[in-house]
Amino acid sequence: MVDTFRNPVYTQTNQGPIIAPSWENNRGILTSHIVHVDSRVRNFQVFTNANHFKVKLPDVYHNVFSVELLHACLPILPNQPLLAADEKYVIVRIPGLGAGEGALTTANGNNFSPLFDQAFVKIPLIEHFSGAGYTFWRKDELKAIKYFEPRKSELAELEIFLEQMNVGGALGTITPYPMAAVVPPVTVIPNSSNEATFVFEIVSSD
Repeated sequence: MVDTFRNPVYTQTNQGPIIAPSWENNRGILTSHIVHVDSRVRNFQVFTNANHFKVKLPDVYHNVFSVELLHACLPILPNQPLLAADEKYVIVRIPGLGAGEGALTTANGNNFSPLFDQAFVKIPLIEHFSGAGYTFWRKDELKAIKYFEPRKSELAELEIFLEQMNVGGALGTITPYPMAAVVPPVTVIPNSSNEATFVFEIVSSD
């Protein structure tokens, strides 16, 4: 048996099949970039609501191997803005990335929704019933990662949608997470209770 443990592109399991390794086995070939995304750093004239915004990344990343969500902080809205007081999670869609491994679902009859199945991650509102103002996503508790095969040639910006199930609407439909919009011109930093923050790890060849 050929020992490929130190091969920078592939590793071999003890059962024999060749598998794609995690990026740690590609040190020297791939680089990890930690990127912070804050919805308050956006064009308020174009994106008045933090449930849909676009941000430029600090660099243009090439030959992207993976994008992983390390941390997220989202506001938990009062019962009235929510379409249902017991809403369980927020759907995070990032069209440029597609569905993350931690969010994949299987369509089931009339419940199929292309937008729902394109979610990068579904963040549970775990603190909703305790009255906390925010819910948190932590990599050590949950997983949301997108691997690109072939690698994504370029990643320069992220467009993020925050949504929820359209309770009372047609099966399989979703609606924007009802955060309060700002009114331009914005001259002060908006209240964080209507904003969202994310931390991503982008692994690329540069």
